[in-house]
Amino acid sequence: MGTFLLTGCASGLGRHLTGALLRRGEQVIATDLDFQALQQVAGEDGWAADRTALLPLDVTSSEAWDQALAAGLQRFGPRLDVLINNAGHLQPGWVHEVTSEQIERHLGVNSRGVILGTRTAARVMLEQEAAADGDRRGLRGHIVNIASLAGVAAIPGISLYSASKFAVRGFSLAAAEGLAPLLRLLLLAIGVMAIAVADRFPALLPDALGKSLGFAAVPFGVLLI
Repeated sequence: MGTFLLTGCASGLGRHLTGALLRRGEQVIATDLDFQALQQVAGEDGWAADRTALLPLDVTSSEAWDQALAAGLQRFGPRLDVLINNAGHLQPGWVHEVTSEQIERHLGVNSRGVILGTRTAARVMLEQEAAADGDRRGLRGHIVNIASLAGVAAIPGISLYSASKFAVRGFSLAAAEGLAPLLRLLLLAIGVMAIAVADRFPALLPDALGKSLGFAAVPFGVLLI
């Protein structure tokens, strides 16, 4: 049984992944900016209370990251095995029409949030002993950054989202080299098909992504970089 920290757990992929990990027997620190929605989802989905820590988290805040991780580890112990940076923001708009607030929101949540989360988790993980068994053997921790195919091939109409996900991709590729071999950083670029599958078939995508945490098969609609 490992300890996972996930962001953006009140909806979409984060919600499905949290449920899949709990069914697998893991401990999950489930976070979201909308804490009320997170509590509601936990009740609706029947998340195991003894293995779930529900916490509010504004991923754009360094202090909030420190507080959330400290609270989660106080609940489950000093070790963090996996961080999944899943929280994201998407609001379509042509570049000449977007507001300054939309620019800040996209870059804050999608880019800054991933960078802060990676940094915060890495600082804790690098102080840990290497895992002794299972898929995480020999490593001090795993970090999974959720990007998008829009960060590989830009898409008109969502230029801010594309830019923010390009940043996630560039940061993650560089950070992976800097953290190896003690930590493993995995970048998943998810396409529209994968998101649609998560919404319509909640049992399918989480299992496939769960396998990818062990570096096995990657489902269609997802690019492993």
